Amino acid sequence: YRLLREDLSVTAYYQTRSALVSDNADQREVNGTLVRTLPNGDQVSAGLLLGLSEGSPQLGLSAGFARRF
Repeated sequence: YRLLREDLSVTAYYQTRSALVSDNADQREVNGTLVRTLPNGDQVSAGLLLGLSEGSPQLGLSAGFARRF
């Protein structure tokens, strides 16, 4: 996690999981998420996942919106 500006942050991480089946490769992925906090406190986010091994998703995209109440 890194705060880029007062209203913008980024999170990046590497994740690995053991395969459930012995002949399959372990899953390895890199994930990144960018979050922008709007002036009213709402947040919008965008994420990217890149698979690094067989058995991992090749590519993932995400988008989000959060409003606190």
